[in-house]
Amino acid sequence: MAVRTVSPSLAQLPNALTIFRLALIPPFAAFILASDGGRSWWAGSLFLVAGITDQVDGFLARRWHVESRFGQFADPLAPVDANDTTKQVVTVTPGSTAGDIGTTLQQRGLIRSGLLFRLAAEQAGVGSSLAAGDYELSRSMSTNEIIQVLAKGQVKRGLLATIPEGWRSEQIADRLEATGFASREDFLRAVNAPPSVPGVDLLDAPPPSRLEGYLFPETYEVPQRVSGSRAAELMVREAIRLYEAGHDCGAEAMGTAEPGYRADDAGGGPRAPTFRRDPAGSSYRRTGDDIRSVSADRGDPEDHEGVRGGG
Repeated sequence: MAVRTVSPSLAQLPNALTIFRLALIPPFAAFILASDGGRSWWAGSLFLVAGITDQVDGFLARRWHVESRFGQFADPLAPVDANDTTKQVVTVTPGSTAGDIGTTLQQRGLIRSGLLFRLAAEQAGVGSSLAAGDYELSRSMSTNEIIQVLAKGQVKRGLLATIPEGWRSEQIADRLEATGFASREDFLRAVNAPPSVPGVDLLDAPPPSRLEGYLFPETYEVPQRVSGSRAAELMVREAIRLYEAGHDCGAEAMGTAEPGYRADDAGGGPRAPTFRRDPAGSSYRRTGDDIRSVSADRGDPEDHEGVRGGG
């Protein structure tokens, strides 16, 4: 792409907007002080104007390739380094105030002033609603851009693994390896050793010799790479949850000859899975295609965080 060339006078427009924004600081501070801890519509209006000019001059400077040291250092809301797009993962813990977040961001070198971050967030009306989570931020983002990301809860996406219906454990293992979700070998070891997988104790005794048929097809998300047993646990617990809710997961969906197939110790034939009483307070037993509630109370055996979408 050819670099757009502009006249020397026009190239100074971003700096002129920065100077204009700096001139808004004294009246902005005066309105804040006059509000005595409350909100000031005048201060909010000035902040809105400052935010607009911040976006405009940054866009023009990058578009025209006329970034200047003055623009970088004179504007306290400007990016710390417009050329540094390296992503940093910042964790906002539940209960963090705008002041706490601003201090952390300043210490990480992502913004110029934690105090101005707090004031800007409060005047934008989002000071108390910055969502907790893990965020990918960079030094090339302005303070206003960071506030928008936190206010919208645009958290860092985790690792996703979509398991289609009808897949066997080997195919699932390949998908987990390809997406970085879990190790292929580690997952297959867990499938072949059910006692090593938490949640298998909710299956009626004796436990299955393999977890083939209990790995529910769904889209799963985790914040970082997990062990093979954890990946298998998520799928088993999701299958149990849907069985308890009354959903019929047929043979095609589960990728086996029979729903939840396992060999009967006595005759070696297929046997549909049964579930023991959930320690959380509810129990459901599956026999063939019939599911009945043994307890009126509904409770999952464990939280099902990590599963996206519905059954």
